[in-house]
Amino acid sequence: MVDVPADSYTLNVYAEGYDDYSESVVVANGENTLVDVVFLVEEPGGISGSVVDSVTKSAILGEQR
Repeated sequence: MVDVPADSYTLNVYAEGYDDYSESVVVANGENTLVDVVFLVEEPGGISGSVVDSVTKSAILGEQR
């Protein structure tokens, strides 16, 4: 643990493959400051596949979204 002087700070987090994250943090004397960091993927992804009947192995048709 590091003792950080009481003040207002800007927390910047950088991780390869994720969007940069920035948040304002207020540190008070004699208190622990908890910061939840959220990593967001740079590019949206997708999921694809098929739903099949476990007996016949035939595709179960439905609405695509």
